[in-house]
Amino acid sequence: ELVAILKAKEAEFADASREEQEAEEKLQAEQSQLSALQAEILEAETQSEQNRTDLDQANDLISVLRQELHSEQAALREEETSAGRRRELFRKQVEEKRRELARMQEMNDKLIDDLQNRGGCLPKAKAPSGGGGGASPAQRSPVSKGRGKGSTKGAVAAQFRGQQPQVLRREGSGHQDPNF
Repeated sequence: ELVAILKAKEAEFADASREEQEAEEKLQAEQSQLSALQAEILEAETQSEQNRTDLDQANDLISVLRQELHSEQAALREEETSAGRRRELFRKQVEEKRRELARMQEMNDKLIDDLQNRGGCLPKAKAPSGGGGGASPAQRSPVSKGRGKGSTKGAVAAQFRGQQPQVLRREGSGHQDPNF
């Protein structure tokens, strides 16, 4: 009977040893899995930190680019405003020059009409400074009462200024400049 108890106790001990061995193997497997998971977590945290750093840098760059964009847009708006003001100034200057030209043309027409009404005599043109003499009679445009292709208005005005006469073309005479 003692032998039977001893055999039973040995069987229990063997079973307990086997169970302990299985439990240790299971524990080692679980610890191995736990170590692998901890390594994965550490790697994921490292990658997450790198991603966070990259994201922060990207956000900083986006912020800088956004500021530059706003600055460039403000500069563009200012340049467009400035260009608009310059265009308006140039338009006004062109209109003023057109009015001045029309006034001078009208004054020139009146001078020619007055001259023609007095008999058509023109004073002799003074010689331009620097020698060379004045225009020969053949070079000067004669004053006539008619209004042919070449008007004498330019010649009269030029002679009054002491310059070489030039023939201006009147409207409808083929001159291409729309300002005349």
